[in-house]
Amino acid sequence: MVQKFNQVGVACVCADSMNTAIRQTLNISKDTMINIPDQWFETNRECAKLLPWWGDKADYNDYDAKAHYDSLVILRQVSADIVEEIAGKKAVDVYWAETERRTNKNIWIEYK
Repeated sequence: MVQKFNQVGVACVCADSMNTAIRQTLNISKDTMINIPDQWFETNRECAKLLPWWGDKADYNDYDAKAHYDSLVILRQVSADIVEEIAGKKAVDVYWAETERRTNKNIWIEYK
């Protein structure tokens, strides 16, 4: 059985948690756009390159689940780093609390 990860879901959780943490910490209204650095989008693209495609088109023959998992861990950390850069250390606590609230925690155990 191949371990599969919902990369799109993880990316959404990261983006939503960044948004919430920055807005709450800096008291930014919902109608104000927050500019996320390109580094986040580049990191997310790197995760997507490791996907075996999706649905009937998915080919798991050369899929490296460990590499994909590791890339998602990196995306989560890059997101936290961006939050700290924009809104400070207090916002990072909000970010991690939001990711915990929004995520199925079972995937974030050490990958085997």
